[in-house]
Amino acid sequence: MIAFWPKQKYNASSCGLWRGMTEVHCHLLPGVDDGVGTALEALSLLRYMEEEVGVKNVWMTPHTMMDFNNAPSGLLLDKFNDFSADYQGNLQLSIASEYTLDATFDTRISQGDVLPLGKWVNQKLLLVETSDMMPQGYLDTMLENIARSGYIPVIAHPERYLYMNERKYPELIERGCLLQLNVPSLYGYYGDKIKKRAEKLMDEGMYQFAGFDIHRYESYAKVIQGLKLTRKRLERLEEILDNNNVIK
Repeated sequence: MIAFWPKQKYNASSCGLWRGMTEVHCHLLPGVDDGVGTALEALSLLRYMEEEVGVKNVWMTPHTMMDFNNAPSGLLLDKFNDFSADYQGNLQLSIASEYTLDATFDTRISQGDVLPLGKWVNQKLLLVETSDMMPQGYLDTMLENIARSGYIPVIAHPERYLYMNERKYPELIERGCLLQLNVPSLYGYYGDKIKKRAEKLMDEGMYQFAGFDIHRYESYAKVIQGLKLTRKRLERLEEILDNNNVIK
């Protein structure tokens, strides 16, 4: 890295932070959830990620939840295979899903009907989320079921769950969960309260992975080009992104 002043903020893109990144959370499989709607939009965004940002690997993680995209995972895999067959770029594309811990999830996990987020130190990862506003009353039970099924739960954007008090995060880690930062939270994309919580969790070393939760080019490019962090937080985020690259 370049030389830094300790309290000054530096542009993450100018420091080369994103180059070589593995994106572990995005909604770029067209037409399946609230992410990109068309193949043309997806291909254009992937081209930007490769040529302008310097991303190397992309895990597509469309939502799977009770309200939409609740089909068997094999159908999602078929859609990914159809899309990737038309992709002509150099990014390494992989498919997983972001599973909402709702009333349909227990049946899905018990049947093994999931697409994991690859392996990390030889353990299978499963990307999951809860409601933003209120806790799932059976959250702990669901996390136990995931572990019993042979997966490590990766909690997506935990800084956004304002129902969680600060004692919950180390408890989740003690239970064997891993936490995935949404990088736009550090930018203030979801508001100042969530930004401060994300900064605190990162400063305390709570995150193991980081992703952009990409839905649209405009919001993604805004954060990519505009995020500024102190030296300490740049270095911490770089360490977290190194973990992304170990997922296979």
